[in-house]
Amino acid sequence: MQYKDQINEALRWMEDHIREDITLERAAAQTDLSVAEFEQIFASSIARRFGYSSEVTFCKAFTAVQGVTPRRARHGDCPLFVSNIPYLTDSDPSEPQPEFAPRTFAAPYRAVFRGPFPRLSDAVRSLGSNPITEPGRFVDGSPCFDGSSAAYAWDERIEEPGTTSHYPHVFRVETSTNPFFTEVAYSTPRRIDGIILMTCQANFEEKGQLPKNWVLSGSNDLKEWVDIAAGDGAELIDCDYMFFAAGIKTSDPYRCFRFRCYSATNLFLEFNRVILTSPEAPAQYEDVFHFSGAYINEEKLRSVPLLKNSGREYASPEEAALALGLDPVTRLRFVWGNPGLIRETGPENLWIADPALPYICQRNPAASVVEADEPFAVGGIILTNAPEQEAEPQRCPGEWQLLGLGADFRWEIVAHGDARFLGMKGLAVHAARISAGKKYRVYQFRFRSHQGIVSHLGRVVLCREVKKA
Repeated sequence: MQYKDQINEALRWMEDHIREDITLERAAAQTDLSVAEFEQIFASSIARRFGYSSEVTFCKAFTAVQGVTPRRARHGDCPLFVSNIPYLTDSDPSEPQPEFAPRTFAAPYRAVFRGPFPRLSDAVRSLGSNPITEPGRFVDGSPCFDGSSAAYAWDERIEEPGTTSHYPHVFRVETSTNPFFTEVAYSTPRRIDGIILMTCQANFEEKGQLPKNWVLSGSNDLKEWVDIAAGDGAELIDCDYMFFAAGIKTSDPYRCFRFRCYSATNLFLEFNRVILTSPEAPAQYEDVFHFSGAYINEEKLRSVPLLKNSGREYASPEEAALALGLDPVTRLRFVWGNPGLIRETGPENLWIADPALPYICQRNPAASVVEADEPFAVGGIILTNAPEQEAEPQRCPGEWQLLGLGADFRWEIVAHGDARFLGMKGLAVHAARISAGKKYRVYQFRFRSHQGIVSHLGRVVLCREVKKA
């Protein structure tokens, strides 16, 4: 083949620089061909080598093997391993040609994540298996930034947002090493049938830093590693403190495990935890209830008109409910929220009866989540300003949203408003009816201050419509 040496030289260079931005110009520079010549010869040589008569035929074959289109693979959504890249030879084209096949794994190559799930138990239930809660011994891993560690990926504890002892980001994995790896050893060999990945707070604020291509491997001697499963992480969503779960074909038992991953769109990589599940693991584990205001359909949010108050200022939430024909929902259980500025001003204060105990937070946006015993449709909302609002109006929420958790564990808009709903007077009470829609068991109130880094709010009261006799 006339140009095989030039093409092979370019292929070798691509292998050595597979993680870099490979452009047509850079590849052509490895040969003595012009960019135009290289593009034409490279395409025609590869096509003829594997018997593809057109681009459409090649795309269909590539997608069938790799599971993604060539365009997605070119943008980093599919790991092309060294063994995938065949060299050109002088063999007779009529002879059988080697297949363009993905790397062989002991389990199906593409493990697909499901989620996001707000509870660890929700993710576990989707797999039908149990997490390995036995403390593992961290063996080796890529270096991480100060305040994080590759060892945290296997820590049996889970950071609970809002608790002062763990705040902030005690168990966050944060690294500029791309690809990244971390290894753990357990005292008892386990067969693996699932993997759960937990995101961290930064995954919403700094998008593109979740693992996009990952491989889970097992070993019994830390020398020979067997790939158990891999995936491209396309289902992972940039959201805070959520769980994603992927089922794995049950593997042989291994005592040691290695998790390798990299971010296809960013130099940095961040997540919280890797949790492996096994049919042999005990059923006892500590459930964790995580919620964040991260995954919201912002485009749909903008299409919902701002909620206006009734035009009246009430002396108390009870007076507002009576005037608008609303029934306050009093049995709500606080389950999650961003920590308050001090311990006495926690996010649960939004849902208690005493308006003199405000919620003060320097996290923007701030969020607080409650859960009811049974799903209900919100027919109205009552908001109370904090006592400090009149003296410090810049801390009044300039934007707020009421969200309900849908069946797919994604937040759906119920209502939203701005500072005009609240006004600026201290301890002022404003209310509005809301057209009762879907029923939700879990609600989130999220708000932010546009003028200051600290937000103040008194109380949030959710209401049902009073049923007419």
